[in-house]
Amino acid sequence: MKKRLRKKLRRGEFSVVVVPIAFRMREIPQEMQNNLLDRFIKEAIEANDLQFGGGGHLRWAGFAEPQAWPGSISSQQRAAIASWLEAEQDIVQHYVGEITLDSKVESGNDPDYPRSQLDRI
Repeated sequence: MKKRLRKKLRRGEFSVVVVPIAFRMREIPQEMQNNLLDRFIKEAIEANDLQFGGGGHLRWAGFAEPQAWPGSISSQQRAAIASWLEAEQDIVQHYVGEITLDSKVESGNDPDYPRSQLDRI
């Protein structure tokens, strides 16, 4: 595969590591949901030099990845996200997957894909 295509598909030397994340909030007013998500992004994601891509309403799924590219995610960063979700009272259930390459996730070959975890939480 040519370098240009590897870069576009994030393969080989252009791979990015991600952590799949899924969580479910308890029924709370919209304003409180917004505040919780803002705190999640600020305290669990950005404080660890990561960015989050995903979506949801009361049930959220997405991926944390490094802010800088190329970059990686350490097990300490993954653990910090998991402990933040665990400590939050308005989070009823959560799932933080193993560190994996995004190309595995995009191709559907990763069992830790967070949307499949939403059925479990």
